[in-house]
Amino acid sequence: QSELTFSDYKTLCAVGDEMGNKNLEFDQLIQNISPEINDILSIEEMAEDEVKNKILRLITKEASLLTDKGSKDKSVVTELWKFEDKDRFARKRVKGRAFSYEFNRLSKELQEELDRMIGHILRKSLDKKPKP
Repeated sequence: QSELTFSDYKTLCAVGDEMGNKNLEFDQLIQNISPEINDILSIEEMAEDEVKNKILRLITKEASLLTDKGSKDKSVVTELWKFEDKDRFARKRVKGRAFSYEFNRLSKELQEELDRMIGHILRKSLDKKPKP
C-alpha cells in the first residue's frame, strides 16, 4: 500500500505542472528544501504520516515561492508633473520592457500637442528612409 494519498499525488502533480509552465528546474526546488527535509527526517519521534505531511507542505510552499517570483514584476510609476488638483496626473508606468504614459484631466489642446510630439519623435527615430 502506498503512503501517498490521491490528494498527495494531486498536490505533487499541480506543483510539477506549475513549475513546468514557468520553465523552472526541479533541481532548484530540491536544493532549496533539502536542508529542511533533513531536519524533518532527523526528528525520530515524528510519525511517518506527519513527516510526509510536513514534507508535502514544504514542497508546496517552496514551489509557490519559486513560481511567484516571476509574477512579482511590479510596475514602476514615475510622476512626470506635479499638479495642484489631486485628480490630474501625468505619469510614466514601466513594467519589464513595456512602458506607457498616463494622463488624466488634461486639456484637449495639450492632448493634441502630446500626440503631435510623440508622432514627430517616433517618425524621427524609427523612420529609416533617407530624407530628400
